[in-house]
Amino acid sequence: MRVAPRSQFVVQLRHGTTQESARRRTEEAHHPLPALPKEAWSARTHRPHAPLPEEGEVMPSGVYVRSEQARRNIAIASRLRPQVSEDTRAKIARAGTGRIVSEETRRKLSLSKMGHPVSEETRAKLRISLKGKNAWSPEERAKISARNKGRPHPSKGTVLSVELRRKLSEAVKGRYAKEKNHNWRGGITEAHRMLRNGLEYKLWRQAVLSRDGYMCRKCSAHSCRIVPHHIRNFNSNPDLRFSIDNGATLCFSHHVEFHARFGRENNTPEQLEEFLHG
Repeated sequence: MRVAPRSQFVVQLRHGTTQESARRRTEEAHHPLPALPKEAWSARTHRPHAPLPEEGEVMPSGVYVRSEQARRNIAIASRLRPQVSEDTRAKIARAGTGRIVSEETRRKLSLSKMGHPVSEETRAKLRISLKGKNAWSPEERAKISARNKGRPHPSKGTVLSVELRRKLSEAVKGRYAKEKNHNWRGGITEAHRMLRNGLEYKLWRQAVLSRDGYMCRKCSAHSCRIVPHHIRNFNSNPDLRFSIDNGATLCFSHHVEFHARFGRENNTPEQLEEFLHG
């Protein structure tokens, strides 16, 4: 079977022509048509076509839906299209710099993409292609910040209706629940919360603070926020959770400093001694 050359295939896809019509188009390019009245030419293709709209008429507006065959043809033609050089990309970028898109154009673009489904396969490819990439460099962020300085946020003053709020709530409900959340540890949060809010924990806390005179054992401060610290960490030692000898009073800042230095797992009395006297 004879396969058509690539250039001829692209012509057929873009114009829906046969070999004969492609040949005629080539001849027209070398032998231009004679001048015709303005009314006989299309404003977009510059070829004999339907007459231009009469004075006072407007072109129809709205969202135009392409057929599946047309979408496939455009996709194939795009893959066969020559790659754009870096020089051309730079020229296109310079041409669009500083251009302001009107609200009407934004609305039309939004309507044209509304309801367009994106397959899971495409989503996966996008995630893989963007993984590890920083979308905006520091220089680009500075440019965007300077450009938007003083400009009010588009949603400022917008009041969402009760119905829209309910829909938004339903849309995100359960999206990051349990196993879907990267912080999920098998459902231990509720058990720990019940233990720390229970009566036994409150009695243990009061006993530890009272024994140490309501002062931090690191800086001896007593007029600030103080907390009871578990010498052997809470999670790994369930039998020592409410032992008074396993508690030590620290101010909030030194408690944060201790765990930043030694972590929150496998804490020992030696670590506390090193922290207090080091």
